[in-house]
Amino acid sequence: MSEQFVAIGDCAIRLSVDVRGIDLDALRRALAAQDSLLSLIPTQDALTLRYAAGSDLQSAAKRATAALANAFSVTRPQRVHQVPLLADKGEDLTMVAEHAGMSADQFLDAFCALEFVVVQIGFQPGFPYLSGLPRAWALRRRAAPRPRVPAGSVAIGGGYAGIYPNATPGGWHLLARTQWVLFDPHRLEPCLFATGDRVRFLR
Repeated sequence: MSEQFVAIGDCAIRLSVDVRGIDLDALRRALAAQDSLLSLIPTQDALTLRYAAGSDLQSAAKRATAALANAFSVTRPQRVHQVPLLADKGEDLTMVAEHAGMSADQFLDAFCALEFVVVQIGFQPGFPYLSGLPRAWALRRRAAPRPRVPAGSVAIGGGYAGIYPNATPGGWHLLARTQWVLFDPHRLEPCLFATGDRVRFLR
């Protein structure tokens, strides 16, 4: 585990660490006694801790790295989500399938045979960046983003797959759609997915 960290302004620190190995719930509990801690923001290879302005970030970083050691030792129950896809096909499915040398149905079958890992949540609340896409399938984002991508759209962009939680502009290639609600601010856990979760798609 790397203990390298940098200060981000006067109210946050960023630790370079493989977030997939951390039990974030255990880490939150360990740091809960620090009233100045506001939030943990995980990405694929770093963890940002946001504090109240005026906090002693040097001391906070030392406490956080000590707490990380315990968070690594806790085995987090692994969550596997099986996301059902609707029968209608995405606007870019045929093009993406041809890029992979398959028919649309063959591509969806192959896509649903994969298991993805949520490496970070970002872009919009609840949007999961899913690793596990074969390198040969990677495609650059669309040159011109769509002004509106429907909520629940399953798409690929670069080397990732993802699911749009809400209707929004977007430049990824649309494969399919699901009715699952990925973000609901009224739920106890608003985001359906968390870093480290595994995801499979069902036709």
